[in-house]
Amino acid sequence: MFGHLDVPKLVYKGKVNKEVEQQIRESRMPGITFEGAVCKGKVKGKTLNPPMFKVKTYAWLDKLKEYCAGDMKKYRMLV
Repeated sequence: MFGHLDVPKLVYKGKVNKEVEQQIRESRMPGITFEGAVCKGKVKGKTLNPPMFKVKTYAWLDKLKEYCAGDMKKYRMLV
């Protein structure tokens, strides 16, 4: 079903701390996309899915603000 899609590159392996988060937000991490990164943690216990969260780049957030043209309700919904 999804065979036509590329698998995202692994650009970092380790704990996501403030320094790593800042590198992603400022687009300074090698291999990072314009949008940012999806971070995944280890599966603990009987959980079927790993904990996941996104870190967006400032450039992407700025572009989204421009797209929303001051509509903060729309911005918050999309971010």
